[in-house]
Amino acid sequence: MEWSGENLKKQLRAEITGLLKNISVRTNGLDFVIVEGEDSNFKLIGCGCSSAVFRSKNQPWIAVKVYSPEHVKEVFLEVMAYQKIKGVPSFPRLFLYGSNYLAIEYIEGTSLYDCLIQGIEIPEHFITQVDCAIATAKERGLAPSDVHFKNIILNGDQVTLIDLSDYMSAKHVSRWDQLKFFYKTVYKPFLRGYKIPKKVLDSARKTYKLFERLLNPFIR
Repeated sequence: MEWSGENLKKQLRAEITGLLKNISVRTNGLDFVIVEGEDSNFKLIGCGCSSAVFRSKNQPWIAVKVYSPEHVKEVFLEVMAYQKIKGVPSFPRLFLYGSNYLAIEYIEGTSLYDCLIQGIEIPEHFITQVDCAIATAKERGLAPSDVHFKNIILNGDQVTLIDLSDYMSAKHVSRWDQLKFFYKTVYKPFLRGYKIPKKVLDSARKTYKLFERLLNPFIR
């Protein structure tokens, strides 16, 4: 992946300016954000609870994450996280950012979430890689409390953790610890290699988010 030169940066900034004029991203409660509009230079590739991600068609190694107005304060927290983790190969590179967006490295591969849906076996050494990446992030002063199957990407024999939006938080609840417990006690002995319906995974996600929201005032 190559990305250098002021001309490419200027081109990307201009394209992002057009993207922000042509689309809107708004929050939808507990569910994913709603995206309205489209831009010919970008393809919508994913939505979260606070942002949407678009892939550049002209510079396909770039993904642009656009936050909803309610969550723009999270932009600079995520920028700080990327700066702290800079140079660690288990995380994407940050290229540009603005008041409500980040332009980051697009990672080719399959998420652990899609592996579960497609019945692709997840070997245990990938779990170990995630543990090592999380440990490195903690050593650099980060708090990766929101690591889950959707933001862990498998590319060949390597793991990349994407979405650092919560890495500057002070939460003590770690989703990864809970998912690792699921992997060892349920997935590995019983579900390895089987396809898990998307509806089942999404229902589990929504239930978890609801309980997390209800319990949040009591978490210290």
